Amino acid sequence: FEEGLFPATSGKLVARAEETAREELFRGLRLEHVQIRELSGIIRRVLGESGDPAAVKTLATNLVTRWESHRTREEAEWLAV
Repeated sequence: FEEGLFPATSGKLVARAEETAREELFRGLRLEHVQIRELSGIIRRVLGESGDPAAVKTLATNLVTRWESHRTREEAEWLAV
């Protein structure tokens, strides 16, 4: 849902030489969304395959750190504008 609020894009997450600061911000936020979804998927896979609580704890800690950093960035760089 949130990405629907971002400006339209070509859909690519590769930096372009002529990209504006605003385009760079939203590309970065989209990339962070991808990373968070990927990490969530890894956690689900570990839970389903091995159920290793130590691995899940480490991954979950990483997810919380990334999510908090992302949320802070959105509030400071996107929503504060």
